[in-house]
Amino acid sequence: PHDGIACAQREGTLHRNFQGYTETRTNVLLGLGVSAISETPTCFHQNEKAFPVYERRVREGEIPTFRGHLLTEEDRRLREQILTFMTRFEVELRLEQAEDARAFLDSMFDDQLVEVRDGKLFLTERGRPFLRNACMFFDQRLRQQEQQRTQIFSRAV
Repeated sequence: PHDGIACAQREGTLHRNFQGYTETRTNVLLGLGVSAISETPTCFHQNEKAFPVYERRVREGEIPTFRGHLLTEEDRRLREQILTFMTRFEVELRLEQAEDARAFLDSMFDDQLVEVRDGKLFLTERGRPFLRNACMFFDQRLRQQEQQRTQIFSRAV
């Protein structure tokens, strides 16, 4: 109960990035090394995955980007919703999201893992082990990929 992460969660100041949960919110996360992921307010990028390629590009003075994504305004808004939900277990929904949440998270509603009240999506205590599953609701690209059965990163249970 006195751990910094636990205190930050209670105080509403907890943050999450690619490394996991943290008490410190930063605007830029610089990933160093093979396959590392960097994040800025406007983009994500992943370093080369193969060490020889990564090493050569660094030696040649290049930024060793394997792939990246420039965030749209919608991407940034959804990222904030996901971060809020992952750190506070509740988040404000837009009207169209509230309608879609019930359909997309139907089995989670049935199992009392999530609920919607007063325009907010809540993760119940019982639902906490399934937080990542609930967050899939916000990620339109991931939802499309799931429909196509394309795996990019680790898949939740």
